[in-house]
Amino acid sequence: MSERTRSLGDRRILVTGADVEIGQGIALALAAAGAEVAIHHPPLGPGPDETLAMLKDAGHSAVAIEGDLADPATCHAVVDQAAEQLGGLDGLVNNAGVTRTTAFAAVDPGFFSSLLAINFGGQFFCAQQAVAHFGDDGGSIVNLSSIHGSHGFPTYSVYAAAKGAVEAWTRSIAMELAPSIRVNAIAPGMVETPRVIAQTPNYSRERAGAHNPMRRVGFPADIAAVVIFLLSDASRYMTGQILHVDGGSTAH
Repeated sequence: MSERTRSLGDRRILVTGADVEIGQGIALALAAAGAEVAIHHPPLGPGPDETLAMLKDAGHSAVAIEGDLADPATCHAVVDQAAEQLGGLDGLVNNAGVTRTTAFAAVDPGFFSSLLAINFGGQFFCAQQAVAHFGDDGGSIVNLSSIHGSHGFPTYSVYAAAKGAVEAWTRSIAMELAPSIRVNAIAPGMVETPRVIAQTPNYSRERAGAHNPMRRVGFPADIAAVVIFLLSDASRYMTGQILHVDGGSTAH
């Protein structure tokens, strides 16, 4: 397989939630693969400066767009701005989301609606608007799910429901938008990020990775590599797929 097939040569791609962690790693990898990147960031958070600085240090540039993706109208506006600033749109990486847990009995309507709004609604309405900007050559959408979308864990009921919805919806619109637009999803397992380390008492990389067949944790670069594959011509015969990038955890 040629480097040309694997590259993203000047493709214009929006990455949501690209200011931190997995999204940041995806944005950096896409730029290195030749893409023109728009990085979305939420109003509350660290902002785009770190990602932009890392891109600049690596010899790349990007445009930054702010927006609360829990609001459908803002989703449309963010995509419109990305397309305007990049001169069009060829791909969308729906990465933005939040992980919150609580006991099933403690879930109230506010918790329920807010988690679904960002983790599922944000992806839905960004993709809806991105399709309108894809040109005659079509485009590629990559949605971020989670192993929680197919495997049960206590206290993750609403988050798991949102990710399960992402996977079902990915398959549905893949059928509706084929053949010109491809839609796939990635379901990461354990990925080491600053947030995971901070929220896990006595975090140990070795212990965290000991429970899957690969005997290691994942890193943002592991997810980014699969994103590049799904956006590139190397995956041109794939749509409607959910790829588990989890060290083999879901193969048990």
